[in-house]
Amino acid sequence: MDQGTGITRPSVSRRTGGSIAWTLLSVILVTSLLVSGSGILVAALAFWTDLENQQLIQLENYVDERGRRNAAIFDTVERAQATAIERFERRLGALSDDEIEQRFNALFPLRPDGTRRSRDDMFDGYLDEQGNHHSGVGAYLNPPGDWTPLERRQLVSAYEVVDSTGQALNGLVDNFYYFTFRNQLVISAADRDDQLRFYRHDATADFDFTGATFVELMRPAINPGRQFVCGELTQLIYVRDEESLTTGCYTPYDLDGSPVGAFGTTIQLHAYFEAAMAGPPAHGVNILLDQAGHLIAHPDLIQDRVTDGRIDAISATYDLPAITELLLAEPATRTLGTLISRDGRWVVAYSRLQGPGWFSVSLVDRNIQRRSIAGKLSIALGLGILGVALQAVLAYFILYRRFVRPLEALTGHFGVARPRAAATNPALQPLLGSRHEIGMLARTLEEQRATNKDAFDLLEARVAERTRELEAANQAKSTFLANISHEIRTPLNGILGLAQVLRTTSRSKQRQDQARMIEESGETLTQLLNDVLDMSKIEAGKMELSPQVVDPARLFGDMHILFQASAEAKSLDFSVEIDPSLPERLEFDPLRVRQCLSNLLSNAIKFTSKGSVQLSARWHRETDQAGLLEIKVCDTGIGIPPEKLDTLFSPFTQSDAAIAGEFGGTGLGLSIARDLARLMGGDITAEATPGQGSTFTLTFTAKPAQTRPAAPEERTPTQLADDPGYAGLLGLRVLLVEDNDINRQVVQAFMGPLKVHVTEAENGLEALAALEAAPFDIVLMDVRMPILDGLEATRRLRDSDAPWRDIPVTALTANASHQDADICLAAGMDSFASKPLKPASLFNAMRRARELRPYRPA
Repeated sequence: MDQGTGITRPSVSRRTGGSIAWTLLSVILVTSLLVSGSGILVAALAFWTDLENQQLIQLENYVDERGRRNAAIFDTVERAQATAIERFERRLGALSDDEIEQRFNALFPLRPDGTRRSRDDMFDGYLDEQGNHHSGVGAYLNPPGDWTPLERRQLVSAYEVVDSTGQALNGLVDNFYYFTFRNQLVISAADRDDQLRFYRHDATADFDFTGATFVELMRPAINPGRQFVCGELTQLIYVRDEESLTTGCYTPYDLDGSPVGAFGTTIQLHAYFEAAMAGPPAHGVNILLDQAGHLIAHPDLIQDRVTDGRIDAISATYDLPAITELLLAEPATRTLGTLISRDGRWVVAYSRLQGPGWFSVSLVDRNIQRRSIAGKLSIALGLGILGVALQAVLAYFILYRRFVRPLEALTGHFGVARPRAAATNPALQPLLGSRHEIGMLARTLEEQRATNKDAFDLLEARVAERTRELEAANQAKSTFLANISHEIRTPLNGILGLAQVLRTTSRSKQRQDQARMIEESGETLTQLLNDVLDMSKIEAGKMELSPQVVDPARLFGDMHILFQASAEAKSLDFSVEIDPSLPERLEFDPLRVRQCLSNLLSNAIKFTSKGSVQLSARWHRETDQAGLLEIKVCDTGIGIPPEKLDTLFSPFTQSDAAIAGEFGGTGLGLSIARDLARLMGGDITAEATPGQGSTFTLTFTAKPAQTRPAAPEERTPTQLADDPGYAGLLGLRVLLVEDNDINRQVVQAFMGPLKVHVTEAENGLEALAALEAAPFDIVLMDVRMPILDGLEATRRLRDSDAPWRDIPVTALTANASHQDADICLAAGMDSFASKPLKPASLFNAMRRARELRPYRPA
């Protein structure tokens, strides 16, 4: 055959292309229809089941979170009542019989009708011998017969406990009270509109509440386990307000096995029910049921008047007796679950509220749910059928393009006297990888072009690789410079968070721990700054450790407190697990360990959007003198790709640039943490699965210690007041100008041992008025206040012609920089003390002000 003609080659290519194309097209079409059709049916069934399971899981997660929110108030009340009983039992033996008799008659004077009731000032307010304010308490005592000495002791002790606990719970619950089975009640309810007049004045001598439902609920026959229980939905005790939705929660009190009474709390439920009913699942409703199947709350009962007819109608709509029977059939140990009602109409998701014994239930109409699933499934089926049709069309289209058209393109391209290179013809590119004759012909003709292209691709790949390296280095530097200021503020956020908690809590052991954590957060922040500046020391091995005797369990508890608020803000479960064999005291550098753990925990919480974060510690004893402490931080966050683990601990490197853009950070923390761990004789390693979470393991050597950790030495206000150096502050008349009530209380507490007389003002105008009204020896002036701030008030004082214009003024400021100090001094202030205040700094500032400006009031 004459290969030079232009006729033979095109005709052969068309016959060959047509034969191959139509044969393969027939096979592919038949096979795709059978396989794809079967696959669509199987996928539809799986899709239906998966969607239904996903909806059930989402509903169970929803009701779990809702149940935890609904149970929070009852958990708080249960703890408060348990604490009250402990304090009550301690107070029973704290006073002598004479003191009990005197206090009993003073607190509960005998009335002409034979009852004993509280004095009016016990509700209106009075100051005790120590200067403490008491108010909001009423009492009604009318037992059959006389009061026994033990009853008198119990009632005096009950008053002290109810008074203090009621003030602590004020604003959270309606009241707090103690009652006995002998018709005796002591109640604290400072915010009651009726001011407890019924018990203090209006109740007649024949009034007897011992037959009330809440009293019967505490008798052993009804509550044999003597447990904390809540009553059914009821009206407030003896308050004729038919619109008040309340429930009473009680903890019984027995003495030597004999029932005496109980501590109780009434909880206003209007706002509680509104929150509990809000945000129902799609096509569903939120309700509350008790163990007997009684309807406690429903959205239709929140705003309107509750009637038996309305409750019966709602119960019939949802068949609540059948649903209650279904719930009670579940094991008592199972607190959360999802069920299908017996008539198949409702999906029932529930959680148990342990305090009141209620069920927090979400009901979803299953028919609507299935219709929703069916709608989604129909869309999926339609897409599947459309996909099969498109697949058939695509198969024909591909065959035509891969065989018929390439043969025509090949004959047309090489049928000329001087053909162009195949690389210049896009139609010939697919043929270069083909194994049949067309591909062999194309590869033969394209051999030289391919050789040149490989050389070019190699050169281009090397250039691209070098460019990526340069861009990565430049991006790392830019990311570090842009984010370093944000990274160093992380410990500062911990300090501010704990300071906020400290301001809103009462004085307690917890508050002391939080104050200590504020100091340690500040130390961590300072140390982080030093480490950024001293990275060269770590790399050169010149960083020195400062081992101390440490209580490791307490250190882990501190870390839990420090990061608990951040975890709760993202609804994460943050837990700590400690090896029981861990020694009580170990010797290591606690500051470096806190720095490492702070970085690991901060990252775990930052990169975890849902789920949990766990810190666990294990002790591996190697010898009697040393061992290895292994600490794991596990999370359920975004995880880390395996290829990024090797570079994870490199300085200024993060696993992904997108992560740096979304979450921030410099990529420096893990590098420093690993260097510190190795400096302590250990290491930090990482394990991770993308989308499932990460586990970072910190190890370091430690020595068991016998001595106890050294406690920080800081003198108390009493110790400072006994110091002769502060004798000039004793007995002063102090004007305290501070708009924050908590700060005023702190200063008052510090001033107590000095025996000074403190007058309070809340702004600069009140301070100037107070100076005109009475003489003072010194002014403690807050800088930032409403109406008139401390700086302007001091300027007006110094510019006036008043005799007290030269009184010493000490500034109380939250800013401690030299610039802020100069502003205070320029305004006429004589000294300043930085917040948070410490006794020594405050006393020193007052002494310095009086030394700089001697003054005697006229």
